[in-house]
Amino acid sequence: MTKQSVFISVSHSLKEPWLGIFRDGSAVTWLESELPLGFELAHFHGLKLSKFWNSWDSTHERIRWKNRWVAAPLRWFDLLVGLLFLNHIPSTKISTQLKTEHLSVEVNCKDLYQFLRWKDLAILEYFVYRTDANFLFMTTNNSYINFTKLQSLIQSLPLNSLYGGVIPYKGATFAAGNNRILSRDVAIKMLNKRWYFSAGYIEDVAMGALARRLGIEFQGLKSLILESPQHLDETSDDELLSNFHFRVKSGSLSSRNDVQIMLKLHERLLALEAL
Repeated sequence: MTKQSVFISVSHSLKEPWLGIFRDGSAVTWLESELPLGFELAHFHGLKLSKFWNSWDSTHERIRWKNRWVAAPLRWFDLLVGLLFLNHIPSTKISTQLKTEHLSVEVNCKDLYQFLRWKDLAILEYFVYRTDANFLFMTTNNSYINFTKLQSLIQSLPLNSLYGGVIPYKGATFAAGNNRILSRDVAIKMLNKRWYFSAGYIEDVAMGALARRLGIEFQGLKSLILESPQHLDETSDDELLSNFHFRVKSGSLSSRNDVQIMLKLHERLLALEAL
C-alpha cells in the first residue's frame, strides 16, 4: 500500500437534474479519464424516492434554509428522529441503476438530505472494510475532478490525522460535502464515535463538528466554483491548472447549466494538458 492510494466516492441522487448531469456531463468528461496508479473509484446512491418522499425532501430543505428561527424546530425534530438510528450504518449492495464502467453501490437508506449522515457512514464503512487505500476522497456528481492534480495533492498530505477539503465560505471550519479528504485513521475514528455525528445538522457541518470533537484539525484545500460558461471563459489557464476540484453550479434547480460548463471545462483542460 503506497502513500498516494486513494478511494474516491462519488455521491449521486437518482433524480433530475442530477441524473442528467451525470449522463451528459460527468460520465462523458472526467469520469472517462484514466485513473492514476493507486486510485479506486465507486459511485454511491441511496434508495430512489417516491413522490411523497421527494416532496418531503424539498419541504425539509426549504424550512432548513428559510431562517434560523424556522430551522431551529426542524433541527430538534431531526435530532429526535436520528436518535432512533444514531448507531446504525446502512447496508450496501452492488447497483445497476447507474450506467458506468466503475463500481456502483446502493446504500440501503432513503436518499434524503435529512439522511445524508447515514449515507456518509455507509461510505466510511465501505472505505475502511472493503478497500486498502490510505485516503478517502468524497465528492459529488456535479463536481469535476482533475485526477493528475489530485494525485499530486495526495502525495503531499500527511498519512494520519487528516480531515481536509474545500472551505464552503469564509470562516467555516468544515469541509463542504463535494470535496472532502480523510485519512484512514480519521475514517475509523469517525465510525467508532459515530454517536457524536449529529443528526440535527446537515451532514458536512456535522462531520466537521465530529472532527473537532475528535481533536482533528481541519485543513482547507483549494477548489474553484464555476457558476456560468462566461465565468469559465474569464478564468485564466493558470487558475484552471492550479485546481484539482471544480464545483460546477449554474442556474436554478429546474434549469441548470452544469453540463455545458463541464463539457467546456473538459475540452479546455484537455487542450492545456496537450501543450
